[in-house]
Amino acid sequence: METPCPLFKVRNFDRYQHYKRKNPPWVKVYFRIWQDRHFCRFTDQSKLLALAVVSLASQYDNELPLDPEWIQAVCHLTSPPNFAQLIESGFILGVSDSDKLALQQYLTLEVARRDSTNATNSKQARTRKAPEERQNPEAENSSFSANQLQNHNLSAQHPKNSTPETETDNSEKDLSLSRRAQQAALHTHASELFNGCSPARFELNFAFREVSSFFGLNM
Repeated sequence: METPCPLFKVRNFDRYQHYKRKNPPWVKVYFRIWQDRHFCRFTDQSKLLALAVVSLASQYDNELPLDPEWIQAVCHLTSPPNFAQLIESGFILGVSDSDKLALQQYLTLEVARRDSTNATNSKQARTRKAPEERQNPEAENSSFSANQLQNHNLSAQHPKNSTPETETDNSEKDLSLSRRAQQAALHTHASELFNGCSPARFELNFAFREVSSFFGLNM
């Protein structure tokens, strides 16, 4: 025969609802609850559990079974409920010392089971991921050959001892030499036109002849 589950109640539950009939569609939560000296010291998990218990109590005439697994499922909690702060502050009533011990044992076992499950899932995920990270030897060889080909193409485009800066310097030097050659060619051509005289000497001679001609001097 199954042992009946102990029941507990929410203290001052009448403050949270004004319906006289069972199963009200909503409950009241006044702002002053956040100023309660016990409630404001609750952890975030205990505050959520307190509000969940209040709403759940409205559906069971404030007589809730002390079944943490059931409460976790009905209230859609992601972790086992910890009633310690609610019991110590007197937020819920009717929990005996033996029930407190049973709740603590249940919480300890559930937390250990959850941690073990998470560790197992993490290990399995790493085990599944390891083969995927291992590459096929043929793929490695093809990848290596592709890298070698790419490096060879880059080496052909840019010789080992040649850099973009070196190529720019060489281009500037070639341009400078070309300009000097052009200037030398022009000077040579001018010298031929001026009968072996430099352009400056030719201009001086021409000016002297013009002045002599003006004054009627024979040169």
